[in-house]
Amino acid sequence: RNKELVIDKAKTCQTNKTESFLIKFIIPANFTSSNNVVRFYGNFSVVQQIRPPLELTLVAYRCTLDLQNCQRYNAVQVPKICSFLADTNSFWSPFVRSIEPTVKCPLQPATYVFKDSAFDLSFFTSFPLDGYTWQVTMKLYSTAVTPKKEVFCFAAQATLKTVRRP
Repeated sequence: RNKELVIDKAKTCQTNKTESFLIKFIIPANFTSSNNVVRFYGNFSVVQQIRPPLELTLVAYRCTLDLQNCQRYNAVQVPKICSFLADTNSFWSPFVRSIEPTVKCPLQPATYVFKDSAFDLSFFTSFPLDGYTWQVTMKLYSTAVTPKKEVFCFAAQATLKTVRRP
């Protein structure tokens, strides 16, 4: 038996700030999820320069499989996102490098294209995620201004499934 993290949904957050996001998907994010790999297709636009420092906030909610009950599970703040974008030896590096033009700070206005953009989720299958549906919100902020500005928000829903493989 193998574990597979299946991404059920992934899209731009729909909030009162959505219109002011500086990163936009002209059409909804297009992706596939199988064998612990999520692949992104299409493109996104940065509508004006986004100055560093950039900070990422991840908030995870643990929900019953029927989504009738959700509770906030954990929140993580990741400062200095620009150094993560520049890192060439991490599990996210191939994904970042697959986007054209190069994603680097400051983020320049352009249309960025996913080119064979795959993100391997195997790393997460060793965590005790079974028996729940997980909703994760990822918010990107520019902290170059005060108060910090939310420039993008992405929401995903995933379930860890046990699969039988021959």
